[in-house]
Amino acid sequence: TDTGVWDDVIQMQAQNQYTLVKRESGQELIRTSLADMVKQVPANLGFRIHRSYWLRADQISEATYQNGNAKVVTVSGATLPLSRSMVSEIKTHLVARNI
Repeated sequence: TDTGVWDDVIQMQAQNQYTLVKRESGQELIRTSLADMVKQVPANLGFRIHRSYWLRADQISEATYQNGNAKVVTVSGATLPLSRSMVSEIKTHLVARNI
């Protein structure tokens, strides 16, 4: 699959009926649901880490818990929510990347 259009997408975040797409070159608000955006992304590029977030795989630095809530720490140091159902998949991904 040609991933060209998605290459610089770092993160996507649901915002009501819009999706905030964060790219290496900036960000844009697109009037499409996160679910519809995720369907267009090649599956190997990243993870739907939470109902409101998609994150490119190489942006995940750590999976952790804060006050009992699962979180992902990104390579830039941001902390994002992580669905409990995704914890094992993200940890497996990190092990495969030797992190």
